[in-house]
Amino acid sequence: MASKEQKVAELIANSVEDHYFNPSIVARYLADQPYYTVDRVMEMIVHIISQQSSRHDTEVVDNLTSEGILLARELNAAVEAIKELNEFKNLKLPRSHKQIMAGVKVEQPKEYKLGWVHDRYDNATSINVQAVIM
Repeated sequence: MASKEQKVAELIANSVEDHYFNPSIVARYLADQPYYTVDRVMEMIVHIISQQSSRHDTEVVDNLTSEGILLARELNAAVEAIKELNEFKNLKLPRSHKQIMAGVKVEQPKEYKLGWVHDRYDNATSINVQAVIM
């Protein structure tokens, strides 16, 4: 059973394939909504831009792509620049690669000793160093 979001997405995807579909009518209708609804619409648009931009990184070969994906890449860069300047409280925008990597904890490699092998090697090294110093 499809969720409400999947049903809306499927309806939009099927509608835009129609030759007579006019995106400016949909845009005007969605823009003339209350502030909360406009915020959710903008969240959806930014998520679409982000997803299409990531498609550019994985699918483009020899610059053969759609103009929409190229535009999404540029718009995503603009959105990332705007997110660095502003803190949005009501919008839940997708996290940037910098934000994702900031949350990743980098572990330092541990030094392991294998018992007598390292003890013997460490002692031999210290003996050689002492012999050179004298």
